[in-house]
Amino acid sequence: MKLLVLMGGLMAAAPRPLLAQRLPPATYASWEPTLPGFSRAPAGGFLPTAPDYRWEGILIGGTAGFAFGGYLGFEFCHWSDSPRRHCTLAAIEGALVTGVLGAGMGGLIGGLFPKPPPERP
Repeated sequence: MKLLVLMGGLMAAAPRPLLAQRLPPATYASWEPTLPGFSRAPAGGFLPTAPDYRWEGILIGGTAGFAFGGYLGFEFCHWSDSPRRHCTLAAIEGALVTGVLGAGMGGLIGGLFPKPPPERP
């Protein structure tokens, strides 16, 4: 019974929102969300065009990092003293980690070099 009285007192003492803190209902009726429109296919192709070489850097850096990381993972696995006989998982892990790092670095470096404007016929 004491708990019921205590909870009732706490609920009665709880703060209530004031009417001045609310927006009038007419404001809600006039607001409409703006969403960006998406077309089915981009006009410039699959990848958006960039005024620099970032996409080329991502491709070159990711490919080089993927190949180098796979090789390093495979070789480091053979050098270790672990009893694993197959080093495929280590090669895949190395390839993925260095591929992502290489793609990031390639994108940053490629973004530093601007492309010349396209020639119009």
